[in-house]
Amino acid sequence: MKLALLLVVSFCFAAIVAIGAGEEFQIWTNQSGQTMEARFVSLEGNVITFENKRGQKFQYAAGDLNLDGQSLVAKLARETKYRNLPPFVRLRCLPAAREQAIAEGGGAAESEAAVLKGLTWLAAQQDPASGSFGKEFTAGMTGLSLLAFLGHCETPDSPQWGNTVVNAALHLMELSKQEDGLIFNGEKGAHASYEHAIATYALAELYSMTRDSGKAIPDLEKVLEEAVDIIADGQTKLGGWEYGYRDSGRSDMSLSGWQLQALRAARHCGGDYAKLDRKLDKSMEYMKQVQDDKGAFKYTPSQTQGKPSLTGAALYNFYMWGEKSSPEYALGIAYLADVYSNPSPGTNFYSPYYNTLAFFAHGGAEWQSYQDKFMAELIDAQNEDGSFLSETASGQAAEDNQLMNTTWAIMMMEIYYRYPRTPDSESLK
Repeated sequence: MKLALLLVVSFCFAAIVAIGAGEEFQIWTNQSGQTMEARFVSLEGNVITFENKRGQKFQYAAGDLNLDGQSLVAKLARETKYRNLPPFVRLRCLPAAREQAIAEGGGAAESEAAVLKGLTWLAAQQDPASGSFGKEFTAGMTGLSLLAFLGHCETPDSPQWGNTVVNAALHLMELSKQEDGLIFNGEKGAHASYEHAIATYALAELYSMTRDSGKAIPDLEKVLEEAVDIIADGQTKLGGWEYGYRDSGRSDMSLSGWQLQALRAARHCGGDYAKLDRKLDKSMEYMKQVQDDKGAFKYTPSQTQGKPSLTGAALYNFYMWGEKSSPEYALGIAYLADVYSNPSPGTNFYSPYYNTLAFFAHGGAEWQSYQDKFMAELIDAQNEDGSFLSETASGQAAEDNQLMNTTWAIMMMEIYYRYPRTPDSESLK
């Protein structure tokens, strides 16, 4: 077969796919009906790299293959790209794998359609000028929205929502540059530490999903490093976090839950593993100190009783950092299953979001009972336009409550493929 003249493609904009997809040799046919036997290696733009049976690699123009060959190349390219993703995000990136995960997890067939409907509504809420989401807490709402899109493997490559993802990330990065690395809406207050953690969590996932794709966002790594350092350095002596990243002895379990999700996501990005591991280990000790004798987790160490609404956040992070065998975890999951024996979405999805993560990670009878009662109600609660609840829904996000609750609902419906059940403490070794 004749090799076509190859075009030079810019690294920054080429759809670069790494080696590893075509395990088998295939018979390839060109537009003229000529054939060859070769193994697919990679695709960069319109240029295929093949390998023959002598182990020699050569390049070929994808457009010279017949339509069946071009279709197969596209399929193998997608599979290779997703295979090279970190394990914790791989499942969400193949449509067939998503469907299988939902089916095997006992999820409703209509859940994926509800996710897409929610993402469609969410995309329409983005400010076209700034790339932000939300009216008041724009950093936090943009971070949550970005997490919802990433949960469905919507990246800069995505044909429908690629620009949505890029513009959201650029907005968060711009906020970081304006505030010496801290990512928040620019108004001082307790919310800033929440916003920073949520935004960092989103940027860490985005970085993990794009760093080897050829479409990594310039300066993202630098912004992310600064954001992670703020969280790591802001940990209190007790092992939790306070508003403003201070240390007055008041560590806050609600705030700490988001910092932990951000650090665990950053742990998948590389960097100073030892530093992050020490911080995560210390946070486990902190959470053990704020658990009451019933199994619930307190808002602050000085309180005498824990809250059901905070227990899911603590248990999920316990589980994901290898504490499932601890007596604290066993006491907590038994408490949570008892308190939420008849769960419903309610009018604020903060607790349901963390409870869904905790029960799903735990699995077993506890997850099955929770799923059977909760997930169908959640899907039924979706509004006709794809959103959840209303603009007057309860919560601490004022004008952003509907958007915030919709992002949490989408991530709950993505649970079957978005969140792994393998603890980070195992998958990262």
